[in-house]
Amino acid sequence: MSFFDPNTVEEVAGGFTPLAPGWYRTMVEGAQTKTTKAGNGKYVSVVLGVIDGPGKGRKLFCNFNIDNPSPQATQIGKGQFKRFLKAAGITTALATETEMQTKVQHKVLYTLVGICRDFNTGEMTSNEAKDWSNEPKAMAQPVKVKDAADLGIPF
Repeated sequence: MSFFDPNTVEEVAGGFTPLAPGWYRTMVEGAQTKTTKAGNGKYVSVVLGVIDGPGKGRKLFCNFNIDNPSPQATQIGKGQFKRFLKAAGITTALATETEMQTKVQHKVLYTLVGICRDFNTGEMTSNEAKDWSNEPKAMAQPVKVKDAADLGIPF
Protein backbone atom coordinates (compact mmCIF):
# COMPACT_ATOMS: atom_id res chain seq x y z
CA MET A 1 0.00 0.00 0.00
CA SER A 2 1.34 3.43 -0.91
CA PHE A 3 1.09 6.71 0.97
CA PHE A 4 -0.87 8.28 -1.90
CA ASP A 5 -1.87 6.94 -5.28
CA PRO A 6 -2.95 9.74 -7.66
CA ASN A 7 -4.54 7.15 -9.94
CA THR A 8 -7.26 6.49 -7.36
CA VAL A 9 -8.65 10.04 -7.06
CA GLU A 10 -10.10 12.68 -9.34
CA GLU A 11 -8.45 16.06 -9.80
CA VAL A 12 -10.09 19.08 -8.23
CA ALA A 13 -9.38 22.48 -9.77
CA GLY A 14 -8.82 25.68 -7.85
CA GLY A 15 -9.82 26.52 -4.34
CA PHE A 16 -12.20 29.01 -2.86
CA THR A 17 -13.53 31.95 -4.77
CA PRO A 18 -13.02 35.20 -2.84
CA LEU A 19 -15.80 36.51 -0.62
CA ALA A 20 -17.74 39.46 -2.03
CA PRO A 21 -16.41 42.81 -0.74
CA GLY A 22 -18.30 44.12 2.29
CA TRP A 23 -18.71 43.83 6.04
CA TYR A 24 -18.86 40.40 7.67
CA ARG A 25 -19.59 39.37 11.25
CA THR A 26 -16.52 37.44 12.37
CA MET A 27 -15.09 35.73 15.44
CA VAL A 28 -11.42 35.52 16.39
CA GLU A 29 -10.39 31.87 16.18
CA GLY A 30 -6.71 32.33 16.94
CA ALA A 31 -3.85 34.80 17.26
CA GLN A 32 -0.11 34.41 17.61
CA THR A 33 3.11 36.29 17.11
CA LYS A 34 5.35 35.04 14.30
CA THR A 35 8.79 35.92 12.96
CA THR A 36 8.96 37.33 9.42
CA LYS A 37 10.43 35.18 6.63
CA ALA A 38 13.50 37.42 6.58
CA GLY A 39 13.94 36.81 10.30
CA ASN A 40 14.30 40.51 11.09
CA GLY A 41 10.81 41.34 12.31
CA LYS A 42 7.64 40.12 13.99
CA TYR A 43 3.96 40.21 13.17
CA VAL A 44 0.71 39.19 14.83
CA SER A 45 -1.17 36.60 12.79
CA VAL A 46 -4.94 36.48 13.43
CA VAL A 47 -7.47 33.96 12.09
CA LEU A 48 -11.08 35.14 11.84
CA GLY A 49 -14.07 32.97 11.02
CA VAL A 50 -17.18 34.36 9.29
CA ILE A 51 -20.02 33.40 11.64
CA ASP A 52 -23.16 34.23 9.67
CA GLY A 53 -24.51 35.53 6.38
CA PRO A 54 -22.88 34.83 3.04
CA GLY A 55 -19.55 33.17 3.57
CA LYS A 56 -20.49 31.57 6.91
CA GLY A 57 -17.71 29.19 7.89
CA ARG A 58 -15.05 30.85 5.70
CA LYS A 59 -11.74 31.98 7.20
CA LEU A 60 -9.96 35.32 6.93
CA PHE A 61 -6.29 35.79 7.79
CA CYS A 62 -4.90 39.09 9.07
CA ASN A 63 -1.24 39.93 9.66
CA PHE A 64 -0.20 42.98 11.65
CA ASN A 65 3.44 44.06 11.33
CA ILE A 66 4.57 45.03 14.86
CA ASP A 67 8.36 44.97 14.49
CA ASN A 68 10.03 45.70 11.16
CA PRO A 69 13.27 47.32 9.96
CA SER A 70 11.04 49.89 8.23
CA PRO A 71 9.69 52.36 10.80
CA GLN A 72 6.81 53.18 8.44
CA ALA A 73 5.79 49.50 8.14
CA THR A 74 5.90 49.18 11.93
CA GLN A 75 3.83 52.34 12.38
CA ILE A 76 1.17 51.18 9.90
CA GLY A 77 1.03 47.66 11.34
CA LYS A 78 0.75 48.81 14.94
CA GLY A 79 -1.93 51.33 13.97
CA GLN A 80 -3.95 48.63 12.21
CA PHE A 81 -3.52 46.26 15.17
CA LYS A 82 -4.72 49.01 17.53
CA ARG A 83 -7.85 49.45 15.39
CA PHE A 84 -8.43 45.68 15.36
CA LEU A 85 -8.04 45.49 19.16
CA LYS A 86 -10.40 48.45 19.64
CA ALA A 87 -13.04 46.66 17.54
CA ALA A 88 -12.51 43.61 19.77
CA GLY A 89 -13.09 45.79 22.84
CA ILE A 90 -9.47 45.82 24.00
CA THR A 91 -8.07 49.26 24.82
CA THR A 92 -5.54 48.51 27.58
CA ALA A 93 -1.89 47.47 27.27
CA LEU A 94 -1.14 43.80 26.69
CA ALA A 95 1.84 42.57 28.74
CA THR A 96 2.43 39.25 26.96
CA GLU A 97 1.51 37.29 23.86
CA THR A 98 -0.46 34.89 26.07
CA GLU A 99 -2.52 37.78 27.46
CA MET A 100 -3.20 39.00 23.91
CA GLN A 101 -4.29 35.50 22.84
CA THR A 102 -6.57 35.10 25.86
CA LYS A 103 -8.22 38.49 25.44
CA VAL A 104 -8.89 38.28 21.68
CA GLN A 105 -9.95 34.62 21.53
CA HIS A 106 -13.65 34.25 20.59
CA LYS A 107 -14.21 38.01 20.33
CA VAL A 108 -16.91 38.91 17.81
CA LEU A 109 -16.29 41.90 15.55
CA TYR A 110 -17.23 43.17 12.12
CA THR A 111 -14.59 42.90 9.41
CA LEU A 112 -14.54 44.84 6.15
CA VAL A 113 -13.35 42.49 3.44
CA GLY A 114 -11.82 43.51 0.13
CA ILE A 115 -10.49 41.49 -2.79
CA CYS A 116 -6.81 41.34 -3.76
CA ARG A 117 -5.51 41.12 -7.30
CA ASP A 118 -2.85 38.56 -8.22
CA PHE A 119 0.15 40.54 -9.49
CA ASN A 120 1.05 37.90 -12.08
CA THR A 121 -2.36 37.15 -13.58
CA GLY A 122 -4.37 40.27 -12.74
CA GLU A 123 -7.18 38.04 -11.45
CA MET A 124 -9.05 38.81 -8.25
CA THR A 125 -7.91 35.79 -6.27
CA SER A 126 -7.97 36.37 -2.52
CA ASN A 127 -9.48 38.39 0.29
CA GLU A 128 -7.96 41.02 2.53
CA ALA A 129 -9.30 42.41 5.80
CA LYS A 130 -9.35 46.18 5.37
CA ASP A 131 -11.05 47.45 8.54
CA TRP A 132 -12.68 46.31 11.78
CA SER A 133 -15.56 47.61 13.88
CA ASN A 134 -17.42 46.61 17.03
CA GLU A 135 -20.67 47.96 15.61
CA PRO A 136 -22.82 46.28 12.97
CA LYS A 137 -22.33 47.58 9.45
CA ALA A 138 -24.27 46.91 6.26
CA MET A 139 -23.47 43.26 5.73
CA ALA A 140 -22.20 41.87 2.43
CA GLN A 141 -24.84 40.54 0.09
CA PRO A 142 -24.45 37.68 -2.36
CA VAL A 143 -23.31 38.96 -5.74
CA LYS A 144 -24.75 37.64 -8.99
CA VAL A 145 -21.88 37.55 -11.44
CA LYS A 146 -22.78 38.61 -14.96
CA ASP A 147 -20.80 37.86 -18.05
CA ALA A 148 -19.46 40.54 -20.36
CA ALA A 149 -22.45 40.30 -22.75
CA ASP A 150 -24.91 41.01 -19.92
CA LEU A 151 -22.98 44.17 -19.09
CA GLY A 152 -22.85 45.36 -22.69
CA ILE A 153 -19.11 44.85 -22.93
CA PRO A 154 -18.19 43.99 -26.54
CA PHE A 155 -15.58 41.31 -25.83
